[in-house]
Order: sequence, then C-alpha cells, then structure tokens
Amino acid sequence: SGAYYRLLIDNSADAVARFARLAKCVWDVDDKGKEPRAVALEGLCAMEAWMAELGMAKNITECGATAEMIDDMIPACPINESGYITLTPEQVKQVLVNSL
Repeated sequence: SGAYYRLLIDNSADAVARFARLAKCVWDVDDKGKEPRAVALEGLCAMEAWMAELGMAKNITECGATAEMIDDMIPACPINESGYITLTPEQVKQVLVNSL
C-alpha cells in the first residue's frame, strides 16, 4: 500500500533511491532539480493513480476494515526481516491506520 511505501521512503535511503529510479524508469517522472525523495513520492502518486484506474482498492477501508479492527490485525501482518527495514508493531499499526 501507499502508506507502507511512504514509511519505507521516510526511513530508508536505499528505498528512496530505488523508488526514485522506479519513478523515472516506469512512471516517466522528471527528476531535474528535484530531491530523490520528491521524485520517489511523485512516482508513488503515479502508481497509486494507475492502480485507481484499474479499479484496485485504494485503502483497507474499501476492503471492509475499520479503525476498530486495527489492533487485531497487527499480529496477522507478517514481518519481513529481509526488506528495506524491519517494521515494529507500532510501525505496522501506523501503516494500517494510514491505510484506512
């Protein structure tokens, strides 16, 4: 989800570099005069717009989730220790809240 990708961009220089490259190569984001983080976020917005065009759910609310369900959802979320960062339960909760 966009909330998860934003968390990665905010917490990993490697993620910023990779998302900025994706933005340039896939979404044709012009990087001239822009910081890599801005390029990465612009690419993320382009990806989210494309997903919306496809009719994909934009948030977990569209999938039936409510704020009251968040605490019960946290233990069901797998923690990927080989990703850009290893999320804490608090970060998982923040991603879920931001995905409502």
